[in-house]
Amino acid sequence: MTEPSVLDYLKSILDPRKKAIRLSDLEEKPDSQMVEELFPTEDTPAESKKFIPKDHIPFRWRISAAIICLLIGQFFMDQPTQKLGLGLIFYGVGAGFLILSIILKDWQFSEISKTSPRKNLADWHINWIAFAAGTISMIVSFIFLSGNLFNTFNLVFWLIAIVCYMQAFSEENVLSQSINWLMGLFTKKFDFSKPLKIQWWTILIVFVTAIIVFFRFYQLNEIPGEMFSDHAEKLADVSDILNGQYGVYFPRNTGREAFQMYLTAFIATTFGTGLSFLSLKLGTALAGLFTLPFIYLLGKELANKHVGLIAYFLAGIAYWPNVISRVGLRFPLYPLFAAPVLFFLIRGLRQSRKWDFVWAGLFLGVGLHGYSPARMIPIVVVIGVLIYFLHMKTKAEKIGSVYALIVIAIISFVVFMPLLHYALWNMDMFSYRAMTRLGTVEAAYPGNPLFIFFGNLFKSLVMFFWKNGDIWVHSVPNRPALGIISAIFYFVGSVYVSIRYIKKRDWVDLFLLLSVPLLMMPSIMSLAFPGENPSLNRSGGAIIPVFILAAIGLEGLLRTVANNARQVDRRPYMAVLIGVFFFGFAMMQNYSLIFDSYKTRFLRGAWNSSDMGAVIDEFASTYGDYEHAYIVPFDYWVDTTLVGITSQKQVVNIALWPDQFESTLEYKGAKLFILKYDDYTSLDTLQTLYPTSVFWRHVDQYEGKDFFVLFVAPTEQNFEIQEPTD
Repeated sequence: MTEPSVLDYLKSILDPRKKAIRLSDLEEKPDSQMVEELFPTEDTPAESKKFIPKDHIPFRWRISAAIICLLIGQFFMDQPTQKLGLGLIFYGVGAGFLILSIILKDWQFSEISKTSPRKNLADWHINWIAFAAGTISMIVSFIFLSGNLFNTFNLVFWLIAIVCYMQAFSEENVLSQSINWLMGLFTKKFDFSKPLKIQWWTILIVFVTAIIVFFRFYQLNEIPGEMFSDHAEKLADVSDILNGQYGVYFPRNTGREAFQMYLTAFIATTFGTGLSFLSLKLGTALAGLFTLPFIYLLGKELANKHVGLIAYFLAGIAYWPNVISRVGLRFPLYPLFAAPVLFFLIRGLRQSRKWDFVWAGLFLGVGLHGYSPARMIPIVVVIGVLIYFLHMKTKAEKIGSVYALIVIAIISFVVFMPLLHYALWNMDMFSYRAMTRLGTVEAAYPGNPLFIFFGNLFKSLVMFFWKNGDIWVHSVPNRPALGIISAIFYFVGSVYVSIRYIKKRDWVDLFLLLSVPLLMMPSIMSLAFPGENPSLNRSGGAIIPVFILAAIGLEGLLRTVANNARQVDRRPYMAVLIGVFFFGFAMMQNYSLIFDSYKTRFLRGAWNSSDMGAVIDEFASTYGDYEHAYIVPFDYWVDTTLVGITSQKQVVNIALWPDQFESTLEYKGAKLFILKYDDYTSLDTLQTLYPTSVFWRHVDQYEGKDFFVLFVAPTEQNFEIQEPTD
């Protein structure tokens, strides 16, 4: 072959792996040189090869087709008038292009990071003195945990037991290490004569963190804007703590674990926010924020720091984790503790870091004091260790994983012990909330439980792309749980990791994929009330693997674009532009969902107790006092305790039932009554008792939220009040 044929010319144009033949090449170079450059052989000198290197995978059109089709498909399913048929068509085509492009190696995804095991997990050295001391302390604490209350004695022995058990499985002195670390914070000296070096990566992390903090705390006092009955119960529990009743478990309103109550009490006293909705929201917003560093660390452990940072960013701005962190209930406590447990478990198994299993056990035990869906985390840990066990080939690795599981179980058991003490004597209360959904304690199954389970499983797995349920408290009803960008790249990452597992059989890939439905089981197992599934709160633990998979997909696209630019001696500007576009679009969409859609939907669903509290505040500061301001209860209306909290900043029920109206006649001072806008029966009764009273209708911006205000002036006084214009 002395010169390229017409067929060679066409191949060079149509095949992106070959350099296109130009007429100038034919004219300026000898035939032999041109052939070697365009069609290099093994004997061709490296410096003469102009063909694309073997390790260079060009950006094929299949990648673009896959991303465009997935974007269009998710766009159709993300609209208020969702078009499932069109969405599925485009998703199907996009999935075909995606799978084909992965199989043909068009993408340059990050592989699982390589690790070198530090120690033999099968070789554990236990400090039996510390173990014995921990056992004795735990028994003493258990014996004196009476009355469902912490006291100084049982609390001290419980903490001693935890430290002793941690020391028993550590090769270092836990106490001395902690003291040295704390002392180092105060004694470390900085040499200010040397210039401070700040890396670009640090600046980027700070910048991303600032954006995340904005999303978590901006308008926190206004979004969401109203409390509902669950908040009243929580603040009543917090009030008990502030009054010296240090409960282990709070049985009020079918029972709650204690972590949020103590966190809120700390917030209320430290920041001076008192018994308020803001105290609840500050605590849960901080819980959601502190989840994110472990998502970053886990992404970095599984791939690299870029995947970790993208997962950190996507989870930080996303509507799902932001909304469940703002409600002021225990919802974000599930991912808060699931994230470090998964991180320390996976890193400990991959790198044979024994101390990581101690930390995993500690966070697991504390998590069980947080939110009841966290009871799924021990099952996830067992399944994760089982997957590791089945994939390992050596006996030492298998035995080491069993030892690791035992350590996690022992540490978490000790931390869980006070709650266990309560459960042993109050199992009906401890398990009541779970059994009302899983069992038939509250309602019979509406069908075959097996069919309900698989129906719930399907609805949960597609909630990322389709519908996240219709509960306005913690979601924008009937929209996808993920934004458009996170949804399509979660799909890309899941497909890639699935294919990678089929090829390489790495246990981490399988565990990462299975952890999504496993962490959603508290929602999926709502068999008695399938209408409550999917739910963003009970599925909150899945935030961790979902956003890591999304980060793997998005980082794979950006890496592919950037590497191809470098191969042709160009700067990766296109990758930067694509990244800015995707990140910017994600921020705009999630901003709209949180600060517009969710805010509006929530206010339409919640009763305006704060408006009623404001009316009472004005009355107490001008004409009367708090003691003689009342709410007349009505079926399915505002929680009267909430109005007392918003007005008086203390847990007080200001309800006055119609059969109690006459008792108010004895007081001759000013009185105020607030009634539901259609409670004409109570209004007529009060006007009969107080014929000189004045009433007006408080008009709310949302339909159905108006209420009547009836004012009674002091007896035997010339008293005038100007009625509000509304």
